[in-house]
Amino acid sequence: MDNKPNGIQRFFNVFMKGMSTFQGCLSMIFSLLAILVSILVIFSNWATKNLSPDAIKNSTGIFSNYSTQQTQPSISLTATAMKISSTAFEENTQIPFQYTCDGQNQRPTLQIAEVPTEAKSLALIVHDPDAPAPGGFTHWVIWNIPPQTVEILGNSIPAGAVEGKIGSGKNAWTGPCPPSGNHHYQFTLFALDTSLDIPSTTDKTGLEKAIEGHILAQNMLTGLYQRK
Repeated sequence: MDNKPNGIQRFFNVFMKGMSTFQGCLSMIFSLLAILVSILVIFSNWATKNLSPDAIKNSTGIFSNYSTQQTQPSISLTATAMKISSTAFEENTQIPFQYTCDGQNQRPTLQIAEVPTEAKSLALIVHDPDAPAPGGFTHWVIWNIPPQTVEILGNSIPAGAVEGKIGSGKNAWTGPCPPSGNHHYQFTLFALDTSLDIPSTTDKTGLEKAIEGHILAQNMLTGLYQRK
């Protein structure tokens, strides 16, 4: 009798050898996965015992945090605390007649408080976004205000401060003078981490560009005015 395996037997033998090899590979993969899980469990236990929650959080977000730190300016923790106010009017109330083009065109006295201690200078923009001119009309631009300033009087400016160009091209305050309607006058104060070396020909747009990346804090006081 011929003892050589027939075609079916040979196929069966090859198939069984293949299955044996496949099972061996699966066994190796499962073993590697088990080792990896064990390593992760050991690290997790170590991290829980040796790292603070903040350290764990920072370690998991290290790359995203690094990217953010490279692109975002540093913001003071006191950013929302800085205040700007006026004895002439309160937030979202009418600016008195005397501070407008219909009165004496005086500049209202402003009070400043809680400036970040790391600030090197302050800047201020007074702007009417409701004016019919493209982008609105700027009524006052001033920078390099000493950071220790607590009051800007209506008849003077702080020593060392520089006035820039307003909407009319002048380097001085001009009061509200809306052609129609009730306009908003935004007094925006900025605390900066530097003093500015820019010419007095700088306008609102130029100032905003110069302070990019240097703002530690900012706040706004808004007054209203409508001509009779």
